[in-house]
Amino acid sequence: MNKHMRLFAGFLISIFVLLVGGTISFSVGISKNSKGNQSDDLDTSIRIGGNEVFQDENDLYGVRDENENTLVTADWVKLRFLSADYLAVFCTAESATDGEPFGVLDLNGNLVAPFVYQNVQVLFSTSFLAEFADEESYVLYDSNFQPISAVVWDSYTLSETAITLINENDSFVYTNDEEKGLLLTDVRLQRSINNTTIAITQEMDTGVDSISADAWIYVATQFQQMLNIMTNNDDAAVLEITDEENADTIASILVRENRTILRIDRNATVIVTTEEGKSPILTWQIDMNIRLADEGQKKQMLIATMEQNQNEVWIVTDVQLQ
Repeated sequence: MNKHMRLFAGFLISIFVLLVGGTISFSVGISKNSKGNQSDDLDTSIRIGGNEVFQDENDLYGVRDENENTLVTADWVKLRFLSADYLAVFCTAESATDGEPFGVLDLNGNLVAPFVYQNVQVLFSTSFLAEFADEESYVLYDSNFQPISAVVWDSYTLSETAITLINENDSFVYTNDEEKGLLLTDVRLQRSINNTTIAITQEMDTGVDSISADAWIYVATQFQQMLNIMTNNDDAAVLEITDEENADTIASILVRENRTILRIDRNATVIVTTEEGKSPILTWQIDMNIRLADEGQKKQMLIATMEQNQNEVWIVTDVQLQ
């Protein structure tokens, strides 16, 4: 092959390489763009309900609507939608990449939950379950991102229509109502008296949700304290469960020097009575075997009434032995 033929062949090879390289580059560019477009269309963490997360010239993120009006100013290193109304917000680059705690913003840019969570999941489109970053515990929020109760939960199980939340030995079932959101529908409580574990259940389903979970935990502990007073004949502790107006009457029933509690039943019931415009009333019932010095041994039922006082604190207002 002479000199001119070699130059011509080299020129053809160069053209071929440029064409192949350009084709490959063009194909890769199309793939990247197509993948990016598909991700943006499908990723509800950055775009939902006409609103989208945007990045400004300082590499900070905010939220704007479909008309490009700014809803949340670009002050954050990372944002992602939890739902149409709330966003997970990361305040530092480290928190966005290293699993550090994040907070929650509404679409007005208000911080509605502090920077303490590692995960928030939407429940039944009406509520949120937030998991703390530093420990395995949870807070239940309603659709307005307000805590449904003051209880911090240890664990939970989830079904199609309900969530069961556990706090120590107590369990609470919240069932989803399409109009009202999560409603407390079942309560199971446990308390111990002198090494006897008592299971407390509500006798009727009505009225359960008229009392918050933290209030249920409180009244169960008051019930436990009442039984401790009775078994230990501890009249000094009566004012811990009632007020001065009822203290003498309640002490006369619970504290008797010549009485011994032989056995307390392992099952107690509580009935919730509700009346429109009034606070609910709780009626507790439990069987026990007692021995009186002058009457011998017999079985009796303890019936106790609890109501809220003027300060909305639950107290024992009446006690009977039948």
